[in-house]
Amino acid sequence: MTASWKRRDFLSTIALFGAGIGSALAAPARPSAAEPAMAPAAAAAPFPRPSAVPANRSQLISLLAAACEIEHSVSCIYLYAASSLKTWESDGLPADKRALVSAWSAELHRIAREEMYHLVQGWNLLTAVGGTPYCLHPNFPQGADFTPVGVPLMLESVSRDCLQRCVTFERPGDGDQPDTVAELYDLIEAGFRNLADRQLFVGNPVLQADPLLSGFSELVPVTDLESALKACEIVKLQGEGTEDDRSTSHYGTFSRLLQEYDQELASGASATDLAYPCISSPSVRNRGDFGAAGHTVIQDEDSAAAAALFESSYALMLQILQHSFTTQDRSAEESARHAQQSYMLMKEVIGPLGEQLCRLPSGIPGLNAGPCYGLFRQVSLPADAALADQLIRERFGELGQEAALLAAARPELEVLTSSADMLTMLGQI
Repeated sequence: MTASWKRRDFLSTIALFGAGIGSALAAPARPSAAEPAMAPAAAAAPFPRPSAVPANRSQLISLLAAACEIEHSVSCIYLYAASSLKTWESDGLPADKRALVSAWSAELHRIAREEMYHLVQGWNLLTAVGGTPYCLHPNFPQGADFTPVGVPLMLESVSRDCLQRCVTFERPGDGDQPDTVAELYDLIEAGFRNLADRQLFVGNPVLQADPLLSGFSELVPVTDLESALKACEIVKLQGEGTEDDRSTSHYGTFSRLLQEYDQELASGASATDLAYPCISSPSVRNRGDFGAAGHTVIQDEDSAAAAALFESSYALMLQILQHSFTTQDRSAEESARHAQQSYMLMKEVIGPLGEQLCRLPSGIPGLNAGPCYGLFRQVSLPADAALADQLIRERFGELGQEAALLAAARPELEVLTSSADMLTMLGQI
């Protein structure tokens, strides 16, 4: 290990949920007589649609946290959709069709990466005004009234409805009510302008992630009004494009993918020819703190155990991520270690497991399982670096043992064996 990893590689790995696809064998969905288990928990409280310009620091920080929550949520949504596509050779698509859906997958991963850039940019905006990086998101699904932009949040396979929802989410604003992501950032910009002369920028510049360290060349360190407005404009440009050119924006890309998808259906393909039919917003089990009515419990025991491993690995990644960007006094060696742990966790465990889960049975007739992105009473790692490292290594060891037990039960799923080896190794560096 060298200090060359540092924070640049750490941040750049945020977008690699779906990278490093392993050689795991696809397992066909096996029907069972079980019925979908719909969670009885009440949905999270609706987010009030913002309509007024933030009048103080607290209101601006709250709006920025909402933006971070949205960026994180849609990244998970896009990655779930990408995982459902039949991109593996063992999925059985003809070469030309597999090339097409692989191109769709690449676009979904590109947009998910840019959403994670938006999240990191949101951290810079938060930190600049005295906040801290906000790493959480609500559990799925959430209704249209949960977010300021009025679009449901749910994990689902690629389908026409899924792509249409992505188009709607990324749509350009109409200048009326702030019900798009771009208009949410318009309101944030107005808040910065409104509060700029009130000693707004009180954050420690040392905590700003910059382009060199982050791996995101477009990232703007925020220290004043000019840099804050520039940051917001870049986010809006990537999302909706301009009136003259929306071709590579998220809105333009999803509009094109929807058109290509419709062309495939018109030519005789079915939805299940292109993507696995996975359960919507899967969860490992019912629990009272889930906070999302309507999630679907994975009923196949082996698949649920694999989903629990995915979920625990994802939670550990977020803990390391949050610790790295809220702790100032870290050595280069500590930064390098956290970067390597995060990168390999994302590339060799979370990504391959997510795709494998879309190829495993859910225990519900006609539906496969899928990766769970559930978060439960997430506790931050302690500021003490030595203690944090001890807890990180301990958790890696526990997850490695869990993965090894799963691999022994399902030796045909190579991703479980490789995950066990990787998790164990990461706890030793």
